[in-house]
Amino acid sequence: MVEPTGRIGGMMTHGLSHSDFYSFEALNGPFLQFSQRVLKHYQVTYGEDSAQAKDSWQGTHGEPSVNLLIFQQMLAERPTITVLTNHRLVEVDVENSAITALHFVLPETKKVTVKPRLVIDATYEGDLLAAAKVPYRVCRETKSEYSESLAPEAADAELQGYNYRLCMTQNPANRVPVPVPDNYNREDYAAIGAWNSREEWNKTKPGHDWLFAWLDKNTDGKISEAEYLELLAFKKKNSNWQKLIREEFGSK
Repeated sequence: MVEPTGRIGGMMTHGLSHSDFYSFEALNGPFLQFSQRVLKHYQVTYGEDSAQAKDSWQGTHGEPSVNLLIFQQMLAERPTITVLTNHRLVEVDVENSAITALHFVLPETKKVTVKPRLVIDATYEGDLLAAAKVPYRVCRETKSEYSESLAPEAADAELQGYNYRLCMTQNPANRVPVPVPDNYNREDYAAIGAWNSREEWNKTKPGHDWLFAWLDKNTDGKISEAEYLELLAFKKKNSNWQKLIREEFGSK
């Protein structure tokens, strides 16, 4: 299992605490096993009737740190799985329509080649498929092409919003100090200041309370399909926005 960052788990360990699903009855397979273990963690740590266990919504709304712990425990039970972190995909070898080798680079520029028997692209963006030259389009298709009820009548070049997740807390004991980013100017993001209290948040998002005295929030906006260095630059700029959110919510 190859992870481009230093932290396994994707969205569920990088800030997403509100997993999307239709009903508890629909949960099955690995996610059900995972959520049951998350719930068990809160019950054992804080008590079966604790606020933490109840707020986890049967284990489907776990904190990123708890989700990470559960993933690590599940992987530890599978000693045949090798986990490679901080391995960024840079090239794919394809022969006769089959992937034969994956080339990765590490932060210190060391290169690693993996020759797998089978490859699964479990990324959010589908970078592996794109690197393997699998045909794709960056756009929205017409409603008629795939009978998608929410698709537009005419195709266009719009993209889904590309978001970064962050978590905030009102509990000082659960807070991690955030250093001021380079070139940070609070006035650049003053418009978000209206969401500076729990009450204001609940007016805009009724029913979304502060689970565990913390909250996760999407940054809103979108970027075009960018090269890796451009994405890093965007990530650095985005950290300024997140500092403001923590500053506003965490200080109230």
